[in-house]
Amino acid sequence: MGDTDNRTRVGDGEIAVDDRSHGADRPRHDPFDDPPQPLRPGFWLTVLGGFVAVLAPLIGFLGGSISGAGNDPTGRQLAIWLLVGLVIGGLGVLCAFIGALRWWRAAEE
Repeated sequence: MGDTDNRTRVGDGEIAVDDRSHGADRPRHDPFDDPPQPLRPGFWLTVLGGFVAVLAPLIGFLGGSISGAGNDPTGRQLAIWLLVGLVIGGLGVLCAFIGALRWWRAAEE
């Protein structure tokens, strides 16, 4: 056992620590010292467009239900609200697509 390189150090009442495991020769890196990295252009447009695309038809259906479409025997009022929700949702898909294109192009640079 005299041939082996003993790199552990033990103090009174301490646990043996291998100096190689945590890099005792270099300073520790704290991730909170670095400033946050800026997001690429198009990220927030993609997220916002995705939320609008998902929620607008649901909100249109909810708005039509709340406005008393159940009392309308033809169902036109509910259809109009749902159509408006689908149009707004389509605009959300368009925004998400444009944002994704901007995000993709910024990633290639």
